[in-house]
Amino acid sequence: MLYLGLDQAPGELEAWLVEDSGRVLARSRGAGLDEVLPPCLEAGQGRSIRRLSALPAGREPPAGFEGCLRDHALFAGALGGNPGILIDADPLVRVLTLDASGTFRVTEPTEEIGLEFLRRRLEALAADPHHPAGCRLRRRSESGQDLVSACLDLASWPGPDPDLRGLLLTQARRLVQTVRQARSRMLGVAAPPGSWTGGFMAPPLPDLFSEEVYRFLPEVSWRAPLLPCAAGAVLLARAATPDPRRGGVRGLMSRRMAMKGFLRRLRDALG
Repeated sequence: MLYLGLDQAPGELEAWLVEDSGRVLARSRGAGLDEVLPPCLEAGQGRSIRRLSALPAGREPPAGFEGCLRDHALFAGALGGNPGILIDADPLVRVLTLDASGTFRVTEPTEEIGLEFLRRRLEALAADPHHPAGCRLRRRSESGQDLVSACLDLASWPGPDPDLRGLLLTQARRLVQTVRQARSRMLGVAAPPGSWTGGFMAPPLPDLFSEEVYRFLPEVSWRAPLLPCAAGAVLLARAATPDPRRGGVRGLMSRRMAMKGFLRRLRDALG
């Protein structure tokens, strides 16, 4: 049996084709299915393939694919089926948790954290002709740099702009509060792993967040995602049913020890 995991994220699709042993046969990315699927289907020609697509809300799977919630595949890839915490920070921030009981929760998007909110604040600053940080942002923007990228650069060492770094620090503190609230609802997990994904968590935000979150949640060990969402879909397909009522990330959690070798070989494909 082969497993084909597809991430139908807005903007760019990604697919992984994996053998039952965990050996990755093909990986592809592209803007559309006609670009992403052919390399994987060619690599698996003549063999039985279970196809699972990670779907944003309201999307239907392509013909021949089963569908699963993208949140489950995103979480499965990031934490490999372990109970824990995942910050999904693009463009708004949500916190996904899985506890020892198998309960999977997703917080409502937080309006005052994330790329959308940050961009609005930066646009207001750049429009102020008397604000020093606004002038620096405006010069970067006039040279063709995106405002968010300019802010992240200017707030980083060496010589960070104090106003822009303070703005990012406020975002990090709000994010910590959101994570603390999500953590308080988790049952039976003494020291959960944590991870994050999304364009919002670009340097220096991870460092600012890590400094703040350690003060309030020292038991959580934070790390980069183990695997992307498409590989998470492969894990769910390999574990059993994508139906979150009967399986999904809960089903993967129950089989995570048996699938350690499979997960390790998927990670080997990332080099």
